[in-house]
Amino acid sequence: DSITRRVAVSWVATPVVPNATASRVPPHQPPKEYIVDGPPLGQGWWGVTHRVKHTVNGRVYAVKTCRHPFKQNEQALRQELRNLTRLPVHCNLLRYFECILQADRLHIVTEYLDAYKFTELVPRPDGEIKQQHLPA
Repeated sequence: DSITRRVAVSWVATPVVPNATASRVPPHQPPKEYIVDGPPLGQGWWGVTHRVKHTVNGRVYAVKTCRHPFKQNEQALRQELRNLTRLPVHCNLLRYFECILQADRLHIVTEYLDAYKFTELVPRPDGEIKQQHLPA
């Protein structure tokens, strides 16, 4: 008696491309299409904000990069984005431009305001204000 065995061999060929995976983005740096211009403008529990210049259009923006992975905080971050998109365009409100999700980090791009820091406008304990705010 003869026994016939059939074996099906299959494989998937994938091209070997060096550096084909996404390059690692430092957790507190803006996306690659933005060049950081100076030290961080501010930082806190939620994220780090940098003054940046867009590599294509040359405009200056502020990019807030979330410190925490998007997947771990997706619900709260989506709510933040909904709130930003609902803000009206007004001269007294920071203008939101876009958000970028890259390497599981959320980056929020807003206009850059070359203005006073909030701490410069708050009176000291003795009642004196560090910097006089002048209306534009």
